Formats: sequence, structure tokens, C-alpha cells
Amino acid sequence: MRQLIIPVLTIFLSGFTYFLLAQNPPVADQQLGVFEHLDEYISDDLVFTDEKYEKINIRESLDKPTVLALVYYECPGICSPLLNGLAEAMDKTDINLGKEYQVYTISFSPAEKPPLAGQKKKTYAR
Repeated sequence: MRQLIIPVLTIFLSGFTYFLLAQNPPVADQQLGVFEHLDEYISDDLVFTDEKYEKINIRESLDKPTVLALVYYECPGICSPLLNGLAEAMDKTDINLGKEYQVYTISFSPAEKPPLAGQKKKTYAR
């Protein structure tokens, strides 16, 4: 009898949890995922630290076409191929980086510090 109670109780609790979640779904702030913010603008107060420890307000620096690459510098899986492809595309273009367009590579990770950003910039600038 005891062996039957545990599976039945587990099924009941699973069903009850599903019922509660269906009645009160988690709010967007509690969910993981991608949330589109179409027709919204970058906040005026977004400030990032560059490879020289200087503060940069992205919104204020948007004075020419800009590529934003949001990556993890130490990610070999997706981010490195993305940066390699970006560098290859930049190399093949006739327009001048810095004069006619700019590129910002921003790390998602607070553990990745400006010296690592500087190393990556040197690597991809070649």
C-alpha cells in the first residue's frame, strides 16, 4: 500500500502544481527566455566600460552606423564563430571602420573584465 501512495501522491502534486501555474503563470521578470522590445529605444543612461576602463555611453556614441555584437569573450561555441564571421565581413568591405561605421563588442559576463576585452580587440583587429 505504501508503494502505491508515493506515486499517486507524486502525480497529485504534479497535477496540483500544473493547476496552480495555469491559474497564476509566472510574470515575465521571473521567466528565462528572449523578450522582444520592438519599437523601443536604448536607454539614455546605458554606460559600459571599455578595454581602457573608460566609460562609454552607447547612446551618445551612436553617430554613425553601428554594429553591436553581444557575446561572451570566452565562449568557443557560438560567440567565437560570430566574432570570426564579423571580422571576416569587416575585412571584405570597402568602408572604413571608425570613419564610416563602428563596432562595439559587449560581453554579457560581468566576470569578463576590460583586459580580456582589450585582448579580443587586438586579436580581431588583425
